[in-house]
Amino acid sequence: MPGIPGRDSGWLLGQFALLGRVEVVRSLLDAGVPVDSRGWSNFTPLDQAAMHGRLDVVRLLVERGADLEDCAFDDEGPTPLDAAVWGWRNNRATDGDYENTVALLVAEGAPTRHTPPTGNQRIDELLTRQHEST
Repeated sequence: MPGIPGRDSGWLLGQFALLGRVEVVRSLLDAGVPVDSRGWSNFTPLDQAAMHGRLDVVRLLVERGADLEDCAFDDEGPTPLDAAVWGWRNNRATDGDYENTVALLVAEGAPTRHTPPTGNQRIDELLTRQHEST
């Protein structure tokens, strides 16, 4: 990608996704960075954004065709919805919108291995509905 050092600069997309920088993410996607580029951690930008409750970035990535079923690391790794629930439970960004991020991913049919209780009533209701519909 012009102006960005290194042959594989796709990791930048995940970094800006986790920061919630929707305009930068949009620009990188428009410049041709693949929507499911993996970062150093092997998470996709959608995983990163979901884990930090970055609703606007999650919405943009889903609109651009991000893989909702992708598993980080291997077939047993976390999906984007798993990452959102894990982030809520274990590493909550103070400015993250986890409830609406989970709601968007559930509405889009994203799978998860997590079940209630999470400590958040709305997320628990969403996960219960998601599990009942599968």
